[in-house]
Amino acid sequence: MAFRRLPILLMVLYMAASCGPSREERAAFMLKQARNSLMLQDTASALLMLDSIPRLHPRALYSVGAAMNLKREILWEIQKRKQVSLDSVEAEIRNLQANFVFSRGEFERSGRYTHSRLLPERNLSRSYLKPEVTEKGDLVLVSQLVGSRINHTRIRVYDGDLECRSDSVPAGSADYYGSSFLGRGWERVTFRNGRENGVIEFIASNGGNNLKTAFLGKGSVVIFLEEGDRKAIGDTYALALLIRQRNQLHQEIGSLQIR
Repeated sequence: MAFRRLPILLMVLYMAASCGPSREERAAFMLKQARNSLMLQDTASALLMLDSIPRLHPRALYSVGAAMNLKREILWEIQKRKQVSLDSVEAEIRNLQANFVFSRGEFERSGRYTHSRLLPERNLSRSYLKPEVTEKGDLVLVSQLVGSRINHTRIRVYDGDLECRSDSVPAGSADYYGSSFLGRGWERVTFRNGRENGVIEFIASNGGNNLKTAFLGKGSVVIFLEEGDRKAIGDTYALALLIRQRNQLHQEIGSLQIR
């Protein structure tokens, strides 16, 4: 008896399936949902829905084609907006770069920008801080102490209760250099790979304050950061942020894969 009912059951299932929405109708519904997401400014959800249509309903040719065309339009619009942002960032970078000198060592893969006020050849006889920014937007800070030998390995920048301290650089490392000539000391410490610990950002954010720098080692030496130096350091930090933003936009535009 059960075997006799099997053909009837199969026919009922077939008719039920036939009465349901077709592949094209289901795909069209998803396409409508994607358009609704766009109206709600939810571009990410719309793109996710559009990518799902050819995967779930590959035979719904009309809706698949419409989904791909809509996705292409969305990506073109995103690219246009990002290109406008990129052009704006590039203009800001060009404006700032007028105050910087670019250099690359013979064996260096990445060049760096140094503010013209803070170039080493212009500051051989004074103690000061010199930030640099690489082509990737990474920040490096160099502290130069002239006149004393305290083997400084870290710095502190402060004004009253406001302060920021770098990490230490080992005195025997390649990032430390010190010498003496006729009783006059000269020390240079390079804080790279995050060892400046936010000092550059701190100076940029508090450039209107009368900041002081303490060179810390076997003793300490304190100097005032000149107003022109604070401005140059702030410009360097701004350039680093713009370079990172430019690189990010280039990456995002390149990843859109418009077909």
